Amino acid sequence: MVSSGTARQRAAESGGSWGHQDLQARALQVQADGSMALRALDLVANDVVVEMSMSTLLAS
Repeated sequence: MVSSGTARQRAAESGGSWGHQDLQARALQVQADGSMALRALDLVANDVVVEMSMSTLLAS
């Protein structure tokens, strides 16, 4: 027979394990979102550089 202390410990470990998996999944999602945001910023920065270069050429 399992003591109530052992049952509580197993329940806590099980919940802790699920919490860890949930946090890990969330961390991966945040990382993916951050990567997409950085890529978008990179594209905007490239567009700004091209626009500035074209403006400089037209002004010459």
